[in-house]
Amino acid sequence: PYEVFEPWEGTEWKKRGEDYEALKEKIALRLLDKLYELEPQTKGKVDFYELSTPLTTKKFVNYAKGEIYGLAHTPDRFENKTLRPHTGIKNFYLTGQDISTAGVVGAMAAGLLTASAVLKKNLMKKILA
Repeated sequence: PYEVFEPWEGTEWKKRGEDYEALKEKIALRLLDKLYELEPQTKGKVDFYELSTPLTTKKFVNYAKGEIYGLAHTPDRFENKTLRPHTGIKNFYLTGQDISTAGVVGAMAAGLLTASAVLKKNLMKKILA
């Protein structure tokens, strides 16, 4: 939760101090331990890992508390005519999770919708055929 990282709110990215880095490392190691527990064949095979926090997300995408899912998930968002691949500006399209629905699958679906708009073909119909 964001509250865990509030003590470092207002600090600069990559300059948050040893306590912050120690907390990130502790969390990362717990996640790796869980990975190794669930998938033992991965132990010793991880060459690199990096943990981002809500503060990192806040810095790069400016979500108030480092949320990773963009717009609020309300029924209104699906009726919003501006959240479509077509923008009304020639050759300028939108894509990403906010065009369809949240998460990785939502972002992939949005990519398909945007590609369909750019190519002027119903790629979903082609995929499902």
